[in-house]
Amino acid sequence: MIDTLAASFQMFATIDNILVLFIGVVIGCTVGAIPGMTATMGVALTLPFTFYLQPVTGILLLLGVYKGGIYGGSIPAILIKTPGTPAAACTVLDGFPLSQKGQANKALHMALYVSTFADFISNISLIFFTGFIASFALKFGPPEFFTLILFSLTIIAGVAGDNLSRGLTSACFGLLLATIGLDLIYGTERMIFGEPELMGGLKFIPVLIGLFAIPELINHYTRKLDTSKRLTGLGQAGITMSEWKRCFKSVFRGSLIGVVMGAIPGIGAAPAAFLSYSEAKRTSKVSDNFGKGELEGIAASESGNNGVCGATLIPLLSLGVPGDVITAVILGAFMIHGLRPGPILFEQNLSLI
Repeated sequence: MIDTLAASFQMFATIDNILVLFIGVVIGCTVGAIPGMTATMGVALTLPFTFYLQPVTGILLLLGVYKGGIYGGSIPAILIKTPGTPAAACTVLDGFPLSQKGQANKALHMALYVSTFADFISNISLIFFTGFIASFALKFGPPEFFTLILFSLTIIAGVAGDNLSRGLTSACFGLLLATIGLDLIYGTERMIFGEPELMGGLKFIPVLIGLFAIPELINHYTRKLDTSKRLTGLGQAGITMSEWKRCFKSVFRGSLIGVVMGAIPGIGAAPAAFLSYSEAKRTSKVSDNFGKGELEGIAASESGNNGVCGATLIPLLSLGVPGDVITAVILGAFMIHGLRPGPILFEQNLSLI
């Protein structure tokens, strides 16, 4: 194991690789911070640039864009109440209220530190527990997925707060919107109203922009004549050690939730963020502050969605099955360079893995 890690480090530790990784993270943060641009789009647009790079260098570039994009989505979520990526939708709940209080800098620092820590936990899990988690994820069949989806719907009760009827109404409306497009079993057209663009269903990012950005724009223009309202600054204070310690339990739990959810193919970062947020709210001593500008809410959300990043590579590398849409694009990069993820790749190129 030590010899393999040493060979891997020697393969990675070149100026070109470190520079490419840095460029990838910068591109990812920029793409993620633009509402409507997703980490998936960033990775897909970067893919052609890896054709003439060495396999390790090219994959590092895509991973940098991936991880930077997931974090970058939290920036507009906190500042302008518009998630840059679907994974940051949950961060809006407490990030924007903190921004309105003039504590945007504190919220951004928390998102950054939590994202880095959760991604580190996810990467450690990828390195040491790939075999175990992949075998666990392989046991998921229709009953397990049904239970997981049913459990995900119960998160509504936690997020809705005191107004459960409003939460259930929103959930029913969301399920109704999800039926738009072609039926997955019979291929029947449902509520497309003759528009071919709707056959694939509603896209997640436009729906999120409609839910979060447009109401905020309307709210802003209804208050534009009110001179008593002023734009709040970022604030100077970052998070303190006591605040980090207070949130650490939620950060660690959210990271583990992200690892497990990421190892299951097809789940993705957004459900992991909401599940982590729900668990943090359920167990927190300050649960009443959630949704009103609570740092622990940001910590839970960002740890959940960033904990997925490394774990989605577990089924990709061990089974050859992408963990989500982004790793499906990264799978294309492997195939372009003549590498087919799976057990054979572990036998032939363990140091590359």
